Amino acid sequence: MLTELEEETAEPGAEPEVNPQTQPEAQPDSETDAQIQLTILSGHTGSVRTCCFIRKDTCGLSASWDGTARLWDVGTGKELRCLTGHAGARLSCARGDPDGGRAVSAGWDKALSVWDLETGARLWRGELGGIVSDARFSGGDGGGQLVTASDLDYNMQVWDTRTCSVVQLIRGVHRSTLTSCRFMLGDRRILSTSLDFTCKVFDLRAMGVTLAFADHKNAVSSASLSADERCLATCSWDKRILMYDISTGMYRSQGPKIFEESHEGSISSCCLSADGAKLVSGSYDNSVMVWDAENGIREIRLQGHDDWVEDVSLSADGAWMMSASKDATLRLWNMERMDEMPAVAESRAQHGVHMKACDTCGKTFSLAGNLGATQCVFCRIIDRSRQETDIAKTIGLDLRIY
Repeated sequence: MLTELEEETAEPGAEPEVNPQTQPEAQPDSETDAQIQLTILSGHTGSVRTCCFIRKDTCGLSASWDGTARLWDVGTGKELRCLTGHAGARLSCARGDPDGGRAVSAGWDKALSVWDLETGARLWRGELGGIVSDARFSGGDGGGQLVTASDLDYNMQVWDTRTCSVVQLIRGVHRSTLTSCRFMLGDRRILSTSLDFTCKVFDLRAMGVTLAFADHKNAVSSASLSADERCLATCSWDKRILMYDISTGMYRSQGPKIFEESHEGSISSCCLSADGAKLVSGSYDNSVMVWDAENGIREIRLQGHDDWVEDVSLSADGAWMMSASKDATLRLWNMERMDEMPAVAESRAQHGVHMKACDTCGKTFSLAGNLGATQCVFCRIIDRSRQETDIAKTIGLDLRIY
């Protein structure tokens, strides 16, 4: 997701603005869209900046330039709660904690608010020196920490949610406005993206950058990790999606995997599935794309939004995808039967991709080139992790990297 400040000075060739319109009923925009169960979430009156699944994928959370964060029921598409507490200021983001009981919202009022989602009450408010571009809870301690990014000197801040105070101020990681930040596994490292064309990993113990990715040719708008953090995807204003295998470090010598046939407009956001096999991306060409991330192949393009797609999110099980748009709506796409769609089958056949049942779990997975593979990505990850653990026990090494 791109921050608000730079949207007003968007890159050359950006699409012209379209007056936001809400749609009371989901109407398919193409034969492809007609084959996907779709729900349009209407209620916001301004550009919707972020979206995410919370509460074990039963609810969605969104933030908008209308100054509100809203909680949605994924099953019914109904609005459950509207959070207002930023004096009408534009919101940059809204994120849930690991348990789904709290949310954090932040934006142009240079402040963040932490909410009790059950009651709608604001628990506390924190002030920063600049506009907040992103804010996220930690994952391993029940959301005991928050990381925020502000445009003041391009800093990040780590907050203790119990004392409601900043416990670490992180300077000098980026040379321009940050577009996103998030904790990595173990909450000891932070992944961030920036308008300075880079994505970086900052170690909170060493207090320094341990990984830097500088392969994009324009602002990096978003980054996403697989659940085990072996795969990293980044997207950019340069209209490219790059994939890094950070478990092997092969990108250092071979470069990242580049997704071909990408968007016509700048890419605002990307989201990897938990197993790293699927990826969805949103763009300023008003479309969403679904990718076979393992093979870097576009499976389908979804249209329907009337304006820029600002953010995308996948449910943990990959059954649902949510998109947020400048047209003031969110769309919930049911992806459960996507593999059966003719357009997807045609794309796979065109690129020589075959589907096979996993010998371990029985689920189908895609493969191209390595036709001898017998397991899906998720099962291969589990087996590889077990092997690493066994080796570590045998030779007495601690292979934990977080």
